[in-house]
Amino acid sequence: MSLSRVGLIGFGTVGAAVYELIETNLWEAFEVTKVAVGNPNKARSAAIGDLLCDANELVRSSEVDVVVEVMGGESPALELIKTALTAGKRVVTANKELIAKHYDALMEFGGDLRYEAAVGAGIPVIQVLKTLARTNRIQSIQGILNGTTNYILSEMEARQAELAPILRESQELGYAEADPTSDIEGFDSMYKIAILGAIASGEQLDLTQIHREGIQEMSLQRVQEAAEHGKRLKLVATWSRESGARVVPQALPMDHPLARVDGVLNAVKIEGDFMPSLTLMGTGAGGRATASAICGDLVASAPSTMSS
Repeated sequence: MSLSRVGLIGFGTVGAAVYELIETNLWEAFEVTKVAVGNPNKARSAAIGDLLCDANELVRSSEVDVVVEVMGGESPALELIKTALTAGKRVVTANKELIAKHYDALMEFGGDLRYEAAVGAGIPVIQVLKTLARTNRIQSIQGILNGTTNYILSEMEARQAELAPILRESQELGYAEADPTSDIEGFDSMYKIAILGAIASGEQLDLTQIHREGIQEMSLQRVQEAAEHGKRLKLVATWSRESGARVVPQALPMDHPLARVDGVLNAVKIEGDFMPSLTLMGTGAGGRATASAICGDLVASAPSTMSS
């Protein structure tokens, strides 16, 4: 059986984890042959030194069968992915912003594009939702889709602390970026619910029509008031066929399936007309969990001999 040759665009936390997973568990089926990075002068693992190349060269290379894009952002990721697909390469991406903003165009473009890791990291929510959408009229989706904000809210409640010190701690632990805007202001959750809503409805959601509130103004008093009423505050992303999508902090009763989702975990609750309720929960962030989802897409996209 011949190896599938992988070109890796991006070698940060996720890219390095993808490389490690392939080298550890998938070496019999996949080989990383090219790596493109934003800063080629940055110190890197010696193992990839000879693999470094320009991203435009990578997506056109005859030595690459499947492109894994983990650089993030819209540009040049969109152009690189289209070039790779045009060249007949399989593409796997974790780029939630790109998929949310260009869903229709990418689906119409054609080719083998997979994006399980864009939502929920280690939770196979996209695979499950696509299957359900073929047999059900999906009525609603509700989820905790951002591990950083969920960690912050969980710790504020558990330790009776204000947001600022917990946010600083989450940055030190690697849960939050140096610039946490996308997480705490709800953009990350908005992109993810837009993708899930697009799969459920069959068309791209207008991001300007998604009501978005983050937790940047969250106070300990508000967390305490929810607890006094037997509820827990969570940043909840919701899509429904009736009212569209929104991202807002909600006080959930303790018997709600999302209320007891703590720390960096994510969870998604899906309701269809023939399938009343399904809740998926798991690790929703982190390099290794995201790499697991990406490599799951790699295996799924590989020639049929891989699955035997």
